[in-house]
Amino acid sequence: MPPFTIEMATSIPAPPPAPSPEPEARVATPPVVEPPAPETDIERIEHAWAVVLVSLDRYGRARPDLKQELLENIETWQCGWNHILVDMVACSAEAWPYDLELQLSEEELELFDDTKHWAAITSKTERDWKKMAK
Repeated sequence: MPPFTIEMATSIPAPPPAPSPEPEARVATPPVVEPPAPETDIERIEHAWAVVLVSLDRYGRARPDLKQELLENIETWQCGWNHILVDMVACSAEAWPYDLELQLSEEELELFDDTKHWAAITSKTERDWKKMAK
């Protein structure tokens, strides 16, 4: 069995030859589909940044209430928030050698600051709840 290659997924096989075509009948061959050009590093970084901004918007607007009975939801949310922060730093580090400025709109910046502040409050509150439970 041959190994899978990208060409297998992007090429269109030629149709099998007709057994005995009529002289006026023609077999149309499909056009060859070229694989898309590979992304540049800058395009890849910009795409990753756009994904991070969607996650920021989702997590910033979907914060669980600060209630002790929702502790598990808060911990799950904080894990996701930490992943967003790690991804933001990674994008920034990858953009730096290209002098690429990753943009935040005023709304995104405000949401980021509010969410970062809320995450700090929940971390402290969570630690206090766990101390009281001991």
